[in-house]
Amino acid sequence: QLVYEVGEGPAMLRFLTGANSTKRAINENYGRELMELFCLGVTDPSGNPNYTEADVRELARALSGWTIDVTDPNNPRGLFTTSRFDAGSKTFLGRTGNFGSRQAVDIVLDHPQHAGYIVRKLWSEFVAGPPDAATLADLTATYTANGLRLKPLLKKILTHPQLFDSLSEPTL
Repeated sequence: QLVYEVGEGPAMLRFLTGANSTKRAINENYGRELMELFCLGVTDPSGNPNYTEADVRELARALSGWTIDVTDPNNPRGLFTTSRFDAGSKTFLGRTGNFGSRQAVDIVLDHPQHAGYIVRKLWSEFVAGPPDAATLADLTATYTANGLRLKPLLKKILTHPQLFDSLSEPTL
């Protein structure tokens, strides 16, 4: 839900110029950042690319059609406009179809590298050093078993013994 709402929200639409992305002038900024920073990372742990430039272009097409409704300047909101959307078939991350933004996000979240990437990214915010293989597998299982919800994953990270071990280690 968080990924859907961020991508459709006025702040991200403005920040990464998604509000300017139309079927005639596709903007790749959010599509690239969605995969690179937010959901997959550029490469997997072995250094293999998680996506291609063609994937970025096609994902950006699926994310087109959004603008910002400022009817109420105190409460701007993302607004989908069908006439601005690229309704053609798209192929990215090995799938082909007439994907819209939510379907496209689902495809990114279904990528085999997503869960491990999120676990490692959140882990590194709280614990010094990467998780060992067993911890990574356990946390990834928690995240996926709970429908990619962050709360159970964060709870498990924040109560993990390694978090407390890293807090008690002396610093130089």
